[in-house]
Amino acid sequence: MPNVSRALIKACVVVGLGLGSVNVSAVEVIAAAGGSAQPGANQHNRLASVDVLAWDWQRSQVQRLSIGGSITRLQTDSGLEAKHMTAISLFPELKLFTEVLGKPAFMQVRALGPTWLSQPQLGERHQAYRFAFQAQLGFGAYFGEHNRGIVQVFYRHYSNANLRQPNDGIDVLLNLGLGYRF
Repeated sequence: MPNVSRALIKACVVVGLGLGSVNVSAVEVIAAAGGSAQPGANQHNRLASVDVLAWDWQRSQVQRLSIGGSITRLQTDSGLEAKHMTAISLFPELKLFTEVLGKPAFMQVRALGPTWLSQPQLGERHQAYRFAFQAQLGFGAYFGEHNRGIVQVFYRHYSNANLRQPNDGIDVLLNLGLGYRF
């Protein structure tokens, strides 16, 4: 199965690079890490991810819809065998903008991002399938010359939306992302 994981990661990178060529000025790349206790379980989850937002539609000065993808490595300290999981997701993202201290700030929402999981269990948390959805809620700001730097704080969740049991959500409550908008 490790060869399948590597092949899927390579495919996502190639697709992400291809989508990025649609509008290079709209590409955002964000590296993130975080961790938290898992609500409803005796485990602490950690996350490391790379997200690429490859397409944007700026509906107005305060709304932007993006399509992107992410590769996330999840880890837990649970005493059970399933201590690691990789999640590969495609997702829509809505950003709502305002200005804070003269810089553009945003609130972001991701929902129903189809996700492949390398295994259906992380510690005590079980999914019925290797298919789930990614959801994310966060806030952040752009900074630096031409507002190309990105800093964000977010919560990320994976579940199968109760399509089948078990559907123990996998959560990482506090994450910090740093990135760049090309």
